Amino acid sequence: MLVFMIGTILEEARLSVRTFPDDVAVNSPQSRQFNTTLIQFHPPLLSKTGPASSIKESVLLDVDHKGGKAYLAVVTNAISRFQVKGSCSRLQKTSAVASRHKCRHAMNGGPFKSFWGGGCFGPTVMHGHTINRNWNASHASFGATKDSWLIGHLSHDFASKYDITEAVTGFGWLVKDGVPSPSSEGGLPSRRSAIGINRKGDLMMLQVDGDLSLFQTAQLFISQGGWHAINLDGGGSSTTVMDGKVMNSPECSFLGFPCEPSVASVLCVV
Repeated sequence: MLVFMIGTILEEARLSVRTFPDDVAVNSPQSRQFNTTLIQFHPPLLSKTGPASSIKESVLLDVDHKGGKAYLAVVTNAISRFQVKGSCSRLQKTSAVASRHKCRHAMNGGPFKSFWGGGCFGPTVMHGHTINRNWNASHASFGATKDSWLIGHLSHDFASKYDITEAVTGFGWLVKDGVPSPSSEGGLPSRRSAIGINRKGDLMMLQVDGDLSLFQTAQLFISQGGWHAINLDGGGSSTTVMDGKVMNSPECSFLGFPCEPSVASVLCVV
């Protein structure tokens, strides 16, 4: 009986390990070279103490020409109000994390390794504390210092020189200099989550509830004024919370029925 129970636990652990589509993989030599790029952007007229001057939330209709929606937040003066929440060692619902930290707008964050034990990819920084130190990851990250945005590959050398306050690691670049990073094929359609900035340095958080390829998601981000962005965890993990309410229709695809899945990291504007 004990052997059976141990075998069952080990099998459940094996099945809980996540696999990801080829289109979000970042293991090719080309993607590794591209992801070593890091952009540091200093927004003008930054107020370090005041509230975000505005959060403009929009619902974009029929983004996949099949009735799918997308949820967009554009936040001005956001660096001091942007936070990465959650845990790399356990999973939590985006809405629960958003409620606990009083997020005005929240979205799921980076990919995680296991439905059972969580596990973040790449460097993850929460309120100045580095909770995952995999600096050699080829994935692209999005983060902030006290006065700048960081988009791209966060190295240990950079982290040792600059005070990184918040950072989340996604998959790869989605938009760079206003140009889509994925190929025109863009992979299979899926739900998507992305984060980046526009040319003014306003924070942009985009979550697609419809089915878009990576290339189509990049095009949508650009159409809304996006200039730099990375691709975050998508599929069933994609969730948007506005003022405490789950706006989209998340699904636990791995369980086979609709529900809000738990995730490792949550991106929050307070």
